[in-house]
Amino acid sequence: MRYIWIFVVLCFLGDEIQAQEVVQDTIIHSEIVQDTIVRGEMVQDTLYRGHIPVRRSYIRPWSLVIPAALIARGALSIDSRFDHKLQRYVTDNVKGKLRIDDHLQYLPIAGVFALPNLGMEPAHNLKERLLIGATAYAMTAVFVNSMKYSVRQLRPDNSAHNSFPSGHTATVFTGVEMLYQEYKHSQPWVGITGYVVATGVGLLRIYNNRHWASDVVAGAGIGILSTKLSYLLFPYTSKLLQSKKERIAGEASSLHVLAFPTYDAKMQGVGMGVVVSF
Repeated sequence: MRYIWIFVVLCFLGDEIQAQEVVQDTIIHSEIVQDTIVRGEMVQDTLYRGHIPVRRSYIRPWSLVIPAALIARGALSIDSRFDHKLQRYVTDNVKGKLRIDDHLQYLPIAGVFALPNLGMEPAHNLKERLLIGATAYAMTAVFVNSMKYSVRQLRPDNSAHNSFPSGHTATVFTGVEMLYQEYKHSQPWVGITGYVVATGVGLLRIYNNRHWASDVVAGAGIGILSTKLSYLLFPYTSKLLQSKKERIAGEASSLHVLAFPTYDAKMQGVGMGVVVSF
């Protein structure tokens, strides 16, 4: 919010009217606004606005570089020697499969909505989290499916031509990035634990011979990128949560005018200060 201070000071000295000079406008971060009028005795008017600190997850655009690099790395590693060498090691040494990854992929997003019941404070309320999550998973689905059916990479177990990227890995990293963003201020260990779980899901996809390593790396990048983009878009998508009346009321309440008296003892003048905020 920007504040424009307009001071009109009328000094009555006989028949003369003198306009005093406004020489300092100071706005400080604690939301205490002070105006000092000099040329005479100092008069200070202070407006204090009650403020309840609310922590919001803030995504910097440069943070998109890492997930984008993961996607690029995965794409460049398709059919690489490392992929085939690692998968041969898995098939030669691993007996049996662990299907727990089918369920673990949903654990982080479940935590996003369940942890407030344990007294942990997320960065956004329930409706906002639902919107952010829906946006993130929608983008993940678009990225994953468009790549799967355009690249058509054969799975390590030869079951289908939809290996790249890993959908399970993308799903779990979408959830864990949101878990991290929501609780990194109040409970940072939650996000760290979630990333351990997500990494485990990715490794299990290789262990179960369902994906190449390149599939998993790209899937992780897609999940993280989708969630970060969802937070970046939230200032715009959040308008969907407002009714028409709320939007109109918000626009109407964005302009405020406040008038207050001032007095200069030395100049024996009285005046009026006007504050316009928008």
